[in-house]
Amino acid sequence: MKKAILGLAMFATTFAFARTWTITTSCGTTVTKNISDNATISQIKDAVSQVNLNECGVRPTSITLTI
Repeated sequence: MKKAILGLAMFATTFAFARTWTITTSCGTTVTKNISDNATISQIKDAVSQVNLNECGVRPTSITLTI
């Protein structure tokens, strides 16, 4: 029971401190993704690169972040 409560608390805090990013992929698809507020630039770029790979089948050659 303790594990379930702890797991639920961890899940809730992940979404409580997440920001929704709108990602436009290289093939024109627009996707929204929740990324943690304390993610580094490198982690954000990795997540965006993975979304582009999933949607378009290729890794992007460059990533532009607009805040």
